[in-house]
Amino acid sequence: MNSKTQIALFFYEKGKLSFGKAREPAGLSVWEFMEKLKENQIPLKYDVEDFKEDLETVKELCENYY
Repeated sequence: MNSKTQIALFFYEKGKLSFGKAREPAGLSVWEFMEKLKENQIPLKYDVEDFKEDLETVKELCENYY
């Protein structure tokens, strides 16, 4: 595992980065990051902030598509 992934996992586990923000610098897809969490026995956290971030992403995608 590279150092960017290790750092991303650390900050995610400590609650300093959301799921989306943590996986970006690691360069991992959603599924790859979820697998790394599982491998390192880090529970998946999904809170209101994560939901808001996902909602904004969906809105942006819809605006760009239509």
